[in-house]
Amino acid sequence: MINADRVGVFGALVLALLLVGCATPVANREAASELTDAVRASTPPDASKARILFFHGDASSVLSSARLSVPAEFFIDGVKRGGINKAEVLVVELEPGVYTFTWDESGGGSALKRNSLQREVRGGEIVYMAAEMDMRYGGAFGIVGLMVDPPQSNLTVCEAACAQKINGLKIVTP
Repeated sequence: MINADRVGVFGALVLALLLVGCATPVANREAASELTDAVRASTPPDASKARILFFHGDASSVLSSARLSVPAEFFIDGVKRGGINKAEVLVVELEPGVYTFTWDESGGGSALKRNSLQREVRGGEIVYMAAEMDMRYGGAFGIVGLMVDPPQSNLTVCEAACAQKINGLKIVTP
């Protein structure tokens, strides 16, 4: 008898191996100590800037979920603004306004269906954005299922409750 949980976990592992094999580590730099302290303390920026914190969320299918860890590039209005490796959070400060955000596996060329998020950011605001992958039903059926129903990249915005998700992560800037 085939255990559906094991098939889902197997599919997630195969996808992770495929993506890691293709993904290129992202080059960035460690944030200055003042910015690192402000991020750790959830201190908002001044009213002329919004602070975006981009980090790994979950890779999930209908049967399983795990923390995403593939190197990922972060785009704002179609322009690459930086990226993250495993256990990193990227800090980008923006003028208030409406922006379109998306992410992709570093190096590109993946089969991910990319979903964009349009959002207004306000001065003095901290926005937590998690890069997530929805493997949908394809992830439950291994590599063949992933080919038929490719995963989707999503950005999930979560408010201050996400501050705990970046604890212990290395703070980086573009």
